[in-house]
Amino acid sequence: MVNIMKNEITQKIEALTNSLEKPDLKQTEALIAETLKYFEYIREKLQSPDEEDRKAALEEIQEVQKKLEELAQKALKIAGINPEQMAKFIGNPNNFSPDDWSKIKHIQENISSSEQKNTRIKP
Repeated sequence: MVNIMKNEITQKIEALTNSLEKPDLKQTEALIAETLKYFEYIREKLQSPDEEDRKAALEEIQEVQKKLEELAQKALKIAGINPEQMAKFIGNPNNFSPDDWSKIKHIQENISSSEQKNTRIKP
């Protein structure tokens, strides 16, 4: 199950990476939603009593995290900006339509919720 989910996420990251020249907010939103579901599944696996399950889950999430970091770096390079500039741009509602701003806020809330859950994981 983990491998299937990881492969799907990896394929979507690669597809999004290949389409960075013409970004699609819906595609990005879908990737983020699926990634959060994947991370939630991994979080549960990391709490497994089986050490092999925990080790496999950790390796999987590290691989997906690396792909996501590569995607972010490529997006920043294409945009010609640094992470701070991107954060400032994304944090300004004037840069988006009301519908897109609502989606961005929803994504941020989902990420924040996921981060809070993941900080409760005990090794």
